[in-house]
Amino acid sequence: KISAPLSLGDILRIPDVFITDDAVALEQAEQEWKVVAKTVRAALASLDTMRKNEGKELAKDIRARLKSIEERVDQIEQRSMQRIPEEPDGLHSFLSPMKLTSNACNWKSSCLLISSTARKKLFVSAAT
Repeated sequence: KISAPLSLGDILRIPDVFITDDAVALEQAEQEWKVVAKTVRAALASLDTMRKNEGKELAKDIRARLKSIEERVDQIEQRSMQRIPEEPDGLHSFLSPMKLTSNACNWKSSCLLISSTARKKLFVSAAT
């Protein structure tokens, strides 16, 4: 006869309260691992599919942004080509009070070169 109530700790201290058969425990562990491994494989497959879809969407977004940049560059080039004839005359009238002399052909080609160089610098600085 036991005079006091038993606690879980009291029961666990009794030797051989729980008897396990190693073969049964191993088989149970293998069955549990099969379930866990199947779940992990399914999760990894789902993750891989998600990564592939995300990569496709990122590539699509990058292509759209690149196309937008190319369109803007084309617009800038068209506008700058329209301005090229105006620039040498405007620059000439700005610099002529400084008494710079040059023949018209060299003056115009120098201005075109300056304009082209400036456009390249603007494009490079805008890209960075």
